[in-house]
Amino acid sequence: MSLTQIGPVYSGRASAVRAGEVVLSLVASGLVGMQGWTGVRRLQHPYGRSLQLGLDRLAALCVRAGSNAPVGVQDLVGVWCAERSVDSWPLEFDADAQVDGERLLIGGEPSEFCLEWAVSAQDVVSEVHEGTLVKEIKKMAAQLGRPELYARWRLFVTEHAVLGPDEFVAGHVRWSGVSTATR
Repeated sequence: MSLTQIGPVYSGRASAVRAGEVVLSLVASGLVGMQGWTGVRRLQHPYGRSLQLGLDRLAALCVRAGSNAPVGVQDLVGVWCAERSVDSWPLEFDADAQVDGERLLIGGEPSEFCLEWAVSAQDVVSEVHEGTLVKEIKKMAAQLGRPELYARWRLFVTEHAVLGPDEFVAGHVRWSGVSTATR
């Protein structure tokens, strides 16, 4: 039995590029959520969860890279987002991300670039991961010359919303029409 890989096999969760995309989307989403902010809305959470989570993840990546991290939300928003371009942050991106010279805030307002990276979902991290998964499945189906596989995958996922790894792999083989002997 010979197994050949028909596309990229990775979870992407440990990917440096994915980490950069998640941090950028978290911070951008948090900034967009702060538009019209007039002060402390709630004592414990004066700004959105995405902004705090973006700050936490950015700080961790800065420490890993051996560079200075933003010191709190004020530094993140006032200096990192308003004065520094995203390409100076210790994040990795795909070449097509076009982050060169881009800032998240211009004149105190979210830039067009920021609005493009913002995600209007409560769980920004899951949304970014799902978006990447969908893009990869569409790309793989196109590479195989079988674009209908994406539609079949979507149908399968909606019919079997919660699966463990073994069930997912078994379902993948069933909906793709690819036997394990030919993969």
